[in-house]
Amino acid sequence: MRHDPRPPPPRPPPDRPLPQPSPADRVDPSPRTNKGSFSMAVAASVPASEATEIGHVHEAVGVLAPRWSVWVLQTLQHHGTPMRFAEIQQKLPIVYPTSLTQRLQRLTDDGLLTLEPQEAGRTVYALTEQSSQLTPVYAALADWARVNLEDVGPTAHAQQAEDALTLLSGKYTTDVLWALRKHGELRSGELWRLICPEVSQMNISHRLRQLREDGLVARTGEGTRSPYHLTPAAAGLGSVYEAISAWSTGRAIATGSTRAVWGSPTTNHQATGSVAAAAIAASPRVSASVTVARVEPTWRRADLFSHAAPIQPRSADTLAGPHHSGRTR
Repeated sequence: MRHDPRPPPPRPPPDRPLPQPSPADRVDPSPRTNKGSFSMAVAASVPASEATEIGHVHEAVGVLAPRWSVWVLQTLQHHGTPMRFAEIQQKLPIVYPTSLTQRLQRLTDDGLLTLEPQEAGRTVYALTEQSSQLTPVYAALADWARVNLEDVGPTAHAQQAEDALTLLSGKYTTDVLWALRKHGELRSGELWRLICPEVSQMNISHRLRQLREDGLVARTGEGTRSPYHLTPAAAGLGSVYEAISAWSTGRAIATGSTRAVWGSPTTNHQATGSVAAAAIAASPRVSASVTVARVEPTWRRADLFSHAAPIQPRSADTLAGPHHSGRTR
């Protein structure tokens, strides 16, 4: 094969220059190794303090979002004392024993539960100091869900929190919402260069499609090159992210205060659709011990979940969680 001496064609210029922090604020360009999707460090275009905080949020959501995690933690919290496996199973009959065993093991491995021995070889599960401080996180998630998710009737606090966490658990979700909050309207290519230029741009395109379906981002116009912006529902996630960040770093949450990284978004837009909670249609949603009445949401997607999903009998499909991609996104 003959070598072509001609230089390669120049790369097309970006749509517009991205904001750059000062050299002192740049992060270490080495890739992150935590379980979250956070890869902005590779782009070296995020202030170090914000990169660290967003990384903590990724890790916290990764621990709390798996199915039944919040249910188990809140069951132990409401009980007030350590519980045996059989006692937890009795409080959560909608969870199969195998699934409950796996969830308890994972929460123990993640440092949110401890396994304490008792007499006669019995053991009990107890909250750790870290998991006992999750109340502000539960409250922020449930408050946001009551306002922004479709009204399907009385819903347990634990399910409201899980629905909200499902929407936030997708790869690059927090990264995209942070970038649009900080920089305002951005196109798909701009988000890709800012967040994950080391991987295919299809990763960001897929996430943006999912976030549009979920009602968290929208385009400013009809064209495929129109920039994206946060919806009012996504703009309201500041208090949720602040609560998660504060819990994951062990700092107190100041009432009515939000740190700059999760503060008011750069721009605001009118509502264009509703947020679709991934778990609404398939999961049992009413608990006798923690049931509240929802308030009327401010807006919704009219053609989705037009009626409340009835409580389904115990079956493998029902208890496996939502068929929507939210649980594996």
